[in-house]
This record gives sequence, structure tokens and C-alpha cells, in this order.
Amino acid sequence: MRQSAVGFESRGRTITEPLIELVLASPDNPVAGFFSFLIAHARQRDLLQGTAFAQRAAASGHLVLCRALANHFCWGINWSEASMTADLAVLECLLRHPDFGIRRLSVSALRPLGRFLPERAVALALSVELDDSGELAEDLCAVFQNELGIPSSSLSEDDMVILLRKLGPVDRLNHHVIELLAFASARLPREVICLLLDRVERGEREYDRDFDPLPYLGLHPALTALADCREYEEILRVVRDRSLQVDFRSSFWFPKLFKEVSLRFCPASLKVLGEWIDSGDAQKIAAATVLLTEAPASFVFEQREFVTNALARAYAAGDECYQRVCHHLRRCVVAQGRQRVGGGPFPQDVSLRDRAASACALLRRGSPDYRFYQSLMTEAVANIRETEAADEEILG
Repeated sequence: MRQSAVGFESRGRTITEPLIELVLASPDNPVAGFFSFLIAHARQRDLLQGTAFAQRAAASGHLVLCRALANHFCWGINWSEASMTADLAVLECLLRHPDFGIRRLSVSALRPLGRFLPERAVALALSVELDDSGELAEDLCAVFQNELGIPSSSLSEDDMVILLRKLGPVDRLNHHVIELLAFASARLPREVICLLLDRVERGEREYDRDFDPLPYLGLHPALTALADCREYEEILRVVRDRSLQVDFRSSFWFPKLFKEVSLRFCPASLKVLGEWIDSGDAQKIAAATVLLTEAPASFVFEQREFVTNALARAYAAGDECYQRVCHHLRRCVVAQGRQRVGGGPFPQDVSLRDRAASACALLRRGSPDYRFYQSLMTEAVANIRETEAADEEILG
């Protein structure tokens, strides 16, 4: 049995090199599909010769050969001082390959390299061109994981700036990207917010169905570190002020961004919005309340002092401003949608009717805030009656 095994190994050694030469000479040969296994066997038998074969394959740029190499590196090679320079050159070549799939596989190879040579792995990661690919950005950011890759703490501030710049054009911000933003927001909060602002402004300027400035499910809790930033209020003002550079009347993404940066409308964010509301400028008052349209339905009741002041200031600025502010605040209430189980009125309508009625009971009849809460109550009552009428019609 042992002689048979030795003979098999000997035959393997005999045929591996000729097969590799055959594939290198004719990459379209069906044997090329096994190139990854051939390279692995050649490296195991003779590391330097196997590495030389890999260099030749990478230099060819052939799709099948480079994909096989990328797969080989992705699954992890035994990084050795003897072949380090050559292997790094091969990996660098694969990371620059025009084929998207090869680049993705090659990026995954940076994780095992990071455990052996972290500084070189970081440098290679920073050299990867993402173009507009959210998938490639996700793979690249996944490299910087404490458990499975390069610890994010090993990144310098200059490294993070380079990474953040690469994320500007990508079409999606996915899980690992958001994790990197969470880490970066504690060290470079302004740079993170500038990245998000640039993406949001692009989304407001032009519709592109292949580009999402922010995740639809939000970034929470990725930006919670902002609360400990000494310049947090200034960051909030930057977001607020830049929102005025777009048509706030049709703004879609800025309210979503403000919701994230304000950490779900913390007191500091309401203070910053209050500066515009108290300015007496009709445009700023209306624009400030646009940024509240992603607030939860309970906002207009739990922050009644803030809402009352906004309505009074808007009323003083003119009927058009008042109507806009009422519209924006109403969106907080109704944007959450309605749902019910079984018959009867929607629970959201019942809750809105009761809470609006309680608010009206505490306000002066005819005042700007009374008129707003009364309109909410009237709408809720109308919805309840409409639902009851529809149920009665169905039941006959």
C-alpha cells in the first residue's frame, strides 16, 4: 500500500508541471478549469517553482487563469518569507485586474494576509479601486474586522480618509461598510458626515435607481459615537445648512440623513433646528420642519412645546409658511402607515384621535397649535368613520 501511495505521489509530481505548462501555453484548454488545484499542488511540492508559475499566469491576464489564482489566494495560501515578494506581486496584479469577480476574490485574500503582514495588507486594500460597486466596497470593508481580518484599530486616520473617499460613488452602503462608518465616526466624525452629505446631495439632485445614498433601513446605531463629539452641534448645523442648498419642498434624503445624524432627534438637534425656527425667516422655518418629517408619529405629542413654538413662528411668518409647517408636521404622524388585525377602526386612528383631543383640551381655541391638533383629530375621526362604513358595507 505504501509503495502504491509513493508511486501515486511520484506520478503526480511527474504530470503536474507538464499540465501547468500546457495550460499556460493554451489557457483555453479544458484543463485550465483545474488550474487552481495544479498551482496548489505545485507550490506544495516546490514553493518557489509554484510561485513562478503563478507569476506567469498573473502576467498573462487571462480571465480563467487569473480567476483560478484569485480563488487560490482567497482560500488562503501559506504566506512564506521565501515567496513573499513574488506572492505579493501576484496578489497586487489580481487586485488591479479589470474583471470584477477576480477583484472581489482577491480582496478576500487580504484577510489571511492581514494576520501575517498587516501593514502590507492595509496598503493593498487602500489600492483597490471600487468604482461604483457597493458589493466590492462591502468586501473591502469586511477585511477590517477584528475577529476575521485586519483589526480596524490598525488603520491610521490617513488610511480612513482614503477609505471614506472611496465610498463616495458606490451604489450601496451595506453591513460591513456601515460597521466601518461606525468606527470612523468616533475618530473622524466630520469626514464621515461629509461623505454622507455628498451622497445625499447627489441623491437629491438626480434620480438614479441604481444609487441609494443611504440604506433604506437606516444607519442606526452606527453614528451613536457622534454624541460624544465636542463639535456635535456644529456637525448638526452643517447638515441643517446644506439641506437649504436643495429644494427643501421636495427633499427626500436630507430628512433621512438628519434623522441618523440627530440620533433620532436628540435635544441637541432640536436646539439646532430651533435656531432656524426662531429666526423669523419663513424659508428657514419651513426648511427646519422638513428635517422633522422622518420623526416618529409620537413626536408632535411628546415634543409639544417645540411644536407649539414652530407653529406660532410659522403663523407669524405668513399663511404659506404656516401651511407648509403643518404639512411637514402632519407627515410625522401619517408617514408611519396604518395596520390592523380583524375588524374595527385602525388602532393608529384611535390613538391619534385621543391624543389630539387631549392636546386640544390644553390649548387656546383658535390658536395656531390648536388648529393643527384639531386638524389631526378631525382627520382621525374621518378615517374611523370611513373604516366603519366600509366594514358595514362588507358585512351587508
